[in-house]
Amino acid sequence: MSEQSKYKFPEDNENVLHIDSDCLPLSQERLLEKCQEHFGEDVALDMFSVDILRFQNIGCGCCYDASDWTNYLKLERITKKDN
Repeated sequence: MSEQSKYKFPEDNENVLHIDSDCLPLSQERLLEKCQEHFGEDVALDMFSVDILRFQNIGCGCCYDASDWTNYLKLERITKKDN
């Protein structure tokens, strides 16, 4: 799990989708639905790498409070490198 700088929220793009931990747990079927909503209907779960990120979204930063942080599931499209 990697931590990101405080008050910075993850940004989705054409190759990356972040899912707030408030949506967890997700069944594989629901996870695939979220991927299809973001990336299009022609995707499968094995097309993505998965990571968990932590972002600080409230708090002063001088003392740790777990409730100041939000976990995100990060799905990143795996791209095939040309040989």
